[in-house]
Amino acid sequence: TLVYTTGDPSDEYSIDVKSISVHNKPVTINASLLSINKEGYGGTKFSTITPYTKLETSIYSSLVSAFSKTAALRKMKNVALVVPFGACFNAKNIDKSQTGPVVPFTDIGLAGNKFWRFYGANSMVSVSKKVLCMPGICGCGIISKNLCYYSRASNGGSSY
Repeated sequence: TLVYTTGDPSDEYSIDVKSISVHNKPVTINASLLSINKEGYGGTKFSTITPYTKLETSIYSSLVSAFSKTAALRKMKNVALVVPFGACFNAKNIDKSQTGPVVPFTDIGLAGNKFWRFYGANSMVSVSKKVLCMPGICGCGIISKNLCYYSRASNGGSSY
């Protein structure tokens, strides 16, 4: 799980996230929020005990917006949100492949022009036979007003 952090420096596993894109289009974010400074504060780290990827509010909002716009271009039909997810779609309008639903992919840009791609079953949560949701969860007010969460695990479905 990726975790956006503020506060104490960390000796845990960290990665140098440079960007986020949806279907090869950059998502507008403040990339400095993803970086670890010279003192070891902030940035992006791995956690094996945190079930959600924590995203700063502006990053989460931009990611949901970019994914939803790309989904609309693919004729994915929005349906009512299923709490606590940020964008939900009619599963009947989404083709399936060996890797899961055919949906826009998300790339996490890393140092050295490398990326970590999330697609198919790794990028959606099946909340019912009729509804697939982008697994973003805004945690505003739960832990911190400035953090949102991106699900890494779910009950009975695949997630991003």
